[in-house]
Amino acid sequence: MEGITNELIINALSQDTESINNEFMAQVSSSGMESMIIKALLPVIAIMVVIVAINYILSAIGYVKIFQKANIDNPIAKGMIPLWNTFTAFQMTDNLNMFWILIGVSVVSSVISTIPVISSLTIVGSISALYIVILQEHKLSKAFGHGAGYTVGLVLLRPIFMLILGCGSSQYEE
Repeated sequence: MEGITNELIINALSQDTESINNEFMAQVSSSGMESMIIKALLPVIAIMVVIVAINYILSAIGYVKIFQKANIDNPIAKGMIPLWNTFTAFQMTDNLNMFWILIGVSVVSSVISTIPVISSLTIVGSISALYIVILQEHKLSKAFGHGAGYTVGLVLLRPIFMLILGCGSSQYEE
């Protein structure tokens, strides 16, 4: 008799808990919790968009100035178009093979990230891409007569150091 009573109590409690959860979720949904979350995230998203836009504008200006110093044809178009400016920078430092490897690593990592079993391998792709970027930044730094310290600056604060390279007194050395 006691076992049946305990089982009845447990069933009643679990039903009550489930109905309470359902009621709570209905209240949360109807009270506009989703809209509150969205309203809270909008300023964060807006700030991120502004940061990305500033990063792009500063980098593009830096690319244009760098390409002008290197006497590259059509520096404004090549500096303003995102993938084209990266391609041109790799080409400028005779590092074009690494550009294609970087593109390949990025594509393969993107595909791998969609496969749950091996998605952790994207870390290998990210590390490989970072290594290629560091090599490219070092070649770019050397092309303007700078060393490892400037390479670190290009890796960590790219837009600012691109502007310094493009607008400063550094000269491009072929």
